[in-house]
Amino acid sequence: MLEPAQSQIVDADHLVQIRPDSLVLKLLVDPIILGYNSRGALTAYAGLTNVRENRDQNYSATILYTVSTYPICGLIP
Repeated sequence: MLEPAQSQIVDADHLVQIRPDSLVLKLLVDPIILGYNSRGALTAYAGLTNVRENRDQNYSATILYTVSTYPICGLIP
């Protein structure tokens, strides 16, 4: 499920979170937070990664992106 979000970790113009619909998965997996700037470019990711921490779980990470060039076409209408 994709929905608006608030975060103390990520500072961005627009924040959304992706979280599972399943009740069981909601209890096991934290939402993924995505931050976008006012021009529509992804500027932040906070959540689970695909890098193993140990046999039973993966690392979580916060990744901040810097946008230096934009495509010729607009990212948002």
